[in-house]
Amino acid sequence: MADLPGRQGRVTESLLRDAAYELGLVPEQPAEEWTGVVIDITDAHGERLHREWSHEEIAAASDRARAQADAPVVITYDEPPRTDRSPHETGE
Repeated sequence: MADLPGRQGRVTESLLRDAAYELGLVPEQPAEEWTGVVIDITDAHGERLHREWSHEEIAAASDRARAQADAPVVITYDEPPRTDRSPHETGE
């Protein structure tokens, strides 16, 4: 995004109030088998974000997220033992 003098890039009440919104109705159940999702956003400065994901990409990402959420948390401690401690500190 280009830097504009006096612009901080923050979302303000006036920005939201004065913005133009386009809305659409999305049915709860798709009319047909869906094959993907498209996100296409253009900001007020004309900068565009366009990204497409296939049904297979979304399913694979969902499976990875579920597997990570269900995986056990493994905590490892790899610090080597200190050799400069006295026998009193180590309990020996």
